[in-house]
Amino acid sequence: MTNGKNDLMTDNTKVSGEDAFLAASEIISSHVEEIISHMRPPLGSPGRLQTGLFLTIAEQFEAALLLAHSGAASHSAVHVRSMIEALLAFKLLEKDADYVEQMKFNQLKGQKKILEGIINDTDIPEDTKSQIRPAFKDCLDDYQTLYSKGIRTRQIADNFGHAGLAHLAAPYSFLCSFSHNDIAIIAARHEGDTGLIYKARSPSDMAISILSIALMVIGEVVASMEKIAKFPEDLFPRVIPEIMETWRLGINACGGSWDEVMAGFPYVA
Repeated sequence: MTNGKNDLMTDNTKVSGEDAFLAASEIISSHVEEIISHMRPPLGSPGRLQTGLFLTIAEQFEAALLLAHSGAASHSAVHVRSMIEALLAFKLLEKDADYVEQMKFNQLKGQKKILEGIINDTDIPEDTKSQIRPAFKDCLDDYQTLYSKGIRTRQIADNFGHAGLAHLAAPYSFLCSFSHNDIAIIAARHEGDTGLIYKARSPSDMAISILSIALMVIGEVVASMEKIAKFPEDLFPRVIPEIMETWRLGINACGGSWDEVMAGFPYVA
């Protein structure tokens, strides 16, 4: 964490709260990259899959920051929503290594639904359907194998409590509206005083809210990774306090309450 960036966040006369919070988030992202650069992933399950989910979350966080930096924070919400979904799988694997079977089932069910819809659509030509029938057969066979084991659909709403992530249920619901072509969100993005707007900058409070959720996910997954992969002994004792202090500075710069942000988070000692 460089002195220049610290000064940027502690002197509110120099930058806006949104810019300071974005600067803090970018510093935290660089710390996550440092953790990744020193990481020795496990070879076995479920740790290897969890590590892959961690890397996915880190990449999605970086994508969210790039969009926010360009003024398109409302589109960052789609990536942050996916971060929560990856964290849910990460935490459920932590509780039950066999959850990987549930992940496979969920994937196959979604694929089966799409392929069935294509095959049953009377407006799609038969030659198009014939191209996907082999894939549909393989999907159906794999789906029925897992179904015969008693694996069934689990609603994502039921997973938050089981994963110990109840505090992310409401933020997830908030982010879903950005992902489903919500009419109100489309209007907020593009309706102006005199007509429709292309590439309007997202409101500061929206950008800060979305990135705040992303940082919650980063805090959760980074704290868990110390027990899953191998790292230099001095890495986490040094980097975690730097992440938390940078986060605190970002919250303070935009007028937020650090105590409220931290309340109820299990990874805070």
